[in-house]
Amino acid sequence: MGRKNAARRKAAQDEPTSAPKNVTKKDLTPSGSTHTNIDLMNPEPRGVAQFPKFGEFPYDIRTLIWEQVLLSQRLIRISLEKKEVSARNRNQRNKATKAKVRGKGKKQLREDEGSPQDDIPEKPYCVVVEERYAMSKLFHVCTESRDTANRFYRVKIPCIYRWGNKTQEGTFYFRPDLDNIQVGISEYFPDFAFNLYQLDPRYVGLVNLTLPFQPNIQKLMDMDNAERDILRGVLLRLENVSFAHMQEKTRAPPPPRRTLAYVHSMALAAAAAANNGSDEPQPPKPRTAWEPDCTGPMSTCIPSFDKLSRDPRKLGNDHTRPYFSFKNPIHIALSWFRLLEILPTVHEHKVNYRFMMSYETSGRNIATREQATSWVQSQRKNFKSRALSEGIEHGEWVQPAMGFWLHPMECVGSLVNDDGNLKTAKDVLEGLQLKEALEKCVPELCLSRLV
Repeated sequence: MGRKNAARRKAAQDEPTSAPKNVTKKDLTPSGSTHTNIDLMNPEPRGVAQFPKFGEFPYDIRTLIWEQVLLSQRLIRISLEKKEVSARNRNQRNKATKAKVRGKGKKQLREDEGSPQDDIPEKPYCVVVEERYAMSKLFHVCTESRDTANRFYRVKIPCIYRWGNKTQEGTFYFRPDLDNIQVGISEYFPDFAFNLYQLDPRYVGLVNLTLPFQPNIQKLMDMDNAERDILRGVLLRLENVSFAHMQEKTRAPPPPRRTLAYVHSMALAAAAAANNGSDEPQPPKPRTAWEPDCTGPMSTCIPSFDKLSRDPRKLGNDHTRPYFSFKNPIHIALSWFRLLEILPTVHEHKVNYRFMMSYETSGRNIATREQATSWVQSQRKNFKSRALSEGIEHGEWVQPAMGFWLHPMECVGSLVNDDGNLKTAKDVLEGLQLKEALEKCVPELCLSRLV
């Protein structure tokens, strides 16, 4: 038996190498069903090549390399929710407090009552981090990388990580000069932002803020003077403020509504009717649902991003026919400046105000380049089928990008009237005027660091 096996192995070695099989490269048309050679604007992820001599570097050099991996801007979405305390947890806390009192002498009890730890009340809210990849991978590589990440993120507070239906208690790691927090301004916001300032050894705190909706001014005005002073101090430290607008995908096609694309298409229809020419092409129908041609940047679940000073692409159909819901992002800005007037709050430094715009992609589930390519391909297929059915002319595809736009607020004009008063919602740009104003501005492009 052994001789037979040896003979078989020798025969296999002597056989010529078989011809390679024909491998079909998946270079399909936009209407295909598998991945195509779509060239994303997002940078390629760094390679995973091993470097065995890394441990031979001095400790300081290794620390610099770890920190270089962590150096990236992040957009972190957070919600501040009222803490629900069950009766069982309340009873357990009361029993633990009574046991602690019984186990101490009267003298020790009096000393503990005067300690600063007992003066800190329990927070009535919990910090919910709504991100899937908020924590750096360096926390799980080795002890040295974990220690470097702990020093890099100077602020650490307890939180709850939530993604979909899954929740997990953890720690929120925050770097003030790099991280941008997207959170609504509610009654819990002043205390949360003040904690970020107190816990920062360099006393920088929150300087980059993104507002997803209008501030609840009514609840903020119900605060006492001390809470207002805290909120005023928090707002005075801000350096970059963005007003977010994400066009969400509707679950079902809604009835026609007055969107920017609707106004634009109606204007084209009126112009065509005035010409009375039988040979005039029919204008495209207004979009009644979320249907981009992948020109605008699509949101992802990766918080880290790289920012370009301007979008270098020659924008296509989405730029000439922008589609945003009727929620005007300028209204968020008006509420913000109204809040500054009421407090009042006057910045001595220049604050960078921008409009953050992106498209929603199935619940922000895109994390890898493969997922992004597959999603873009399916959208192009749907857009192409509709373009053929409605006679919409379509040129070359624009290179897709995953991330978001940052439009300077100056592109929509001044939000103050000639008399110096803040404009109302009826006085700001809407519809076709807003569309034309956005077309004249070249936005910054923030590209997600896909894995």
